[in-house]
Amino acid sequence: KPSVVFDPPQRPLNEARFISEASKFGVRLDRKTSLLYNRRFFFINGEKFPFDGSKKWLFDLADHRCLSAKRFVTLSHDSSVTAR
Repeated sequence: KPSVVFDPPQRPLNEARFISEASKFGVRLDRKTSLLYNRRFFFINGEKFPFDGSKKWLFDLADHRCLSAKRFVTLSHDSSVTAR
């Protein structure tokens, strides 16, 4: 929606710090974020991305709107989870 605006963090985390924080606290979607999927695509805030089968963790994130710290740690070896 054009009226939805996301405020950037005052001090963005670098990748190493993000991994450290997410490993302790997990991650959750912002309340304004819409993450939907079907068999072939993921839709993040209206943008369409192909689903190739390698990012099955996105189903959990979309369905539950969060990943626990424990779940994040098991996925953190996958760069698709931690890369920008």
